[in-house]
Amino acid sequence: MTVDVHEIKEEEVPAALALTRKLAEFEGWADTITSDVDQMTHDLFQTTPPKFHYLVATIDGQVKGILCYYFLHYPVQGQPDICLDQLYIDQSARGHQLGTKLMDAVKQVGRDHGCGVIKWHVKPWNEKAQAFYHKQGAAENTAWLDYQI
Repeated sequence: MTVDVHEIKEEEVPAALALTRKLAEFEGWADTITSDVDQMTHDLFQTTPPKFHYLVATIDGQVKGILCYYFLHYPVQGQPDICLDQLYIDQSARGHQLGTKLMDAVKQVGRDHGCGVIKWHVKPWNEKAQAFYHKQGAAENTAWLDYQI
């Protein structure tokens, strides 16, 4: 078994989008997905800078995990942060440390870009994810309330 973690390649977009859909179903927001392969390919590979980034974890060349992130720039801090938007491992590949490998890879991206922090949201009911993130060295940030329009 060969495991690899890398920035997404254009031919991997359909598999990454399929995992995004599985995550959306799991978290209850599948009805909000409007992107398709063409849009995602455009946003990743045909805009400068890309609108977002994907790391993928593969087993024997098959995409089994995704981590989507983007950069947030704060002029006052003088350094960017990474906002982790999606982390999902296909059910068939769980137990192979793909989540940890993806988190290690995004931490390295943060170091390479001089980022201050990596931040993300997790559903309150998703206790497995919370436990995983704590194992990665994360702490809950209760200093801010989440708002949206």
